[in-house]
Amino acid sequence: MLYDHKGSILALLPAAAVAVGLIATPTQAQDGVIRVGITLRMVVENGLKYGQMAKDELEAVNATGGINGKKVEVILLDDECKPDKGIANVNRFIHQHRVHLVLGSTCSSVSLPMVDVTAKEEVPQIVPHSTNANVTKKGSAWVFRTSVSERFYAAIHAKYLSENVGKKVAYLYTTDGAAIGFAKDYMAYMRKTYQAEPLYEAQMQETDLDFRSHLLKIKSLNPEVLAIGGQLDAIARITQQALEVGIPTRVRRVAASAASNAPVPELAGDAVVG
Repeated sequence: MLYDHKGSILALLPAAAVAVGLIATPTQAQDGVIRVGITLRMVVENGLKYGQMAKDELEAVNATGGINGKKVEVILLDDECKPDKGIANVNRFIHQHRVHLVLGSTCSSVSLPMVDVTAKEEVPQIVPHSTNANVTKKGSAWVFRTSVSERFYAAIHAKYLSENVGKKVAYLYTTDGAAIGFAKDYMAYMRKTYQAEPLYEAQMQETDLDFRSHLLKIKSLNPEVLAIGGQLDAIARITQQALEVGIPTRVRRVAASAASNAPVPELAGDAVVG
């Protein structure tokens, strides 16, 4: 199952419009402007497109009179998938721009600490991309997620691949929050359902460029499934390097939700096949 990030952006727009409409009371939008803060990972081209698309779609309601006669203003910032920048952005939205709604972020490692800030300040937050289960397990009444939790992806992947491919799974994932959630949930499901321990497990930094040493070890263990976790750049690198070191295509590759981004096959090429 692949996760469509573009679809999630488009799906959240009606929800965002409803949300800003509900909170746009005279006391909260006294100047006649409803402000929305968006923070996403925009260090790559598709991230820039997502951000601009969300901004344009929300502000498009101004052409038809806005929401209850109030103009929608969107502040768009890049958090680069860095938690400290995400926290800085959300604080800037709330305290400087006085936003009525926060949208973001792309990366679970950024959205997770943002939830604490929006809950404390009692500002609604819609999470369009982040799939780590803990985003909504924190118990905040102010956070709403449009994407599917990673724990459901992990269970679907694990069940299907165990029944149709095999239970010898090697896990290689990064420090990204969604990647960790994907790998840990996959492992937990395998242990609980099949009493199957990981064939191999390793974690590296999201920014690492060379995963070959781990992939060579994985190759020597003859896995049936290679579970990959990371943001799109890391997933593409791992997938490509897995083929380079000679892990055969019969070893099924399965990845976290970021693999559905168009740049993954563009970067990894034929290595994504299988």
